Amino acid sequence: MVAVKEFEARGVKAAAFQSDQADASSAPQLIDDVIAIIRAAAPMIRDGGRIINIGSGIASRAGGPGFADYAATKAGIVGYTKGAARDLASRGITVNMLQAGLMDTAMTPPSAEALDQMVANLSIEQAETASVVTFLAGPGAGYSTGAVIDSNGGHTA
Repeated sequence: MVAVKEFEARGVKAAAFQSDQADASSAPQLIDDVIAIIRAAAPMIRDGGRIINIGSGIASRAGGPGFADYAATKAGIVGYTKGAARDLASRGITVNMLQAGLMDTAMTPPSAEALDQMVANLSIEQAETASVVTFLAGPGAGYSTGAVIDSNGGHTA
């Protein structure tokens, strides 16, 4: 992932996890992987470190019929983010979550027309979403922990 490479180029250790959310059976494994990396990494993260979980606005607003399982997995990451933020607060480690919006992935509809109908007046800017991650990783976000930040063009509004 581009963000991981950018952080590593600056001497910061980073990890990214990817899952095919179109395959409902892969969602529980993704959550297990995220929880396992946080538990394994927490003792090694320096005080004042950052953990940023990337989820989906669907945790707050299901997209429509057939999204219940996907929404539940994303809501589970929200709960874990908030709990881990409390667990690691004494060390100054922040744990936050970004709820991203529609992106060009395998889950988006195959036709441009269908995508246009879904987003109507929503903004879809991957660069803007990346800038939220950059902020959360930086020194200006030291007092933000347990936060769930929407960067999804108003999808959860």
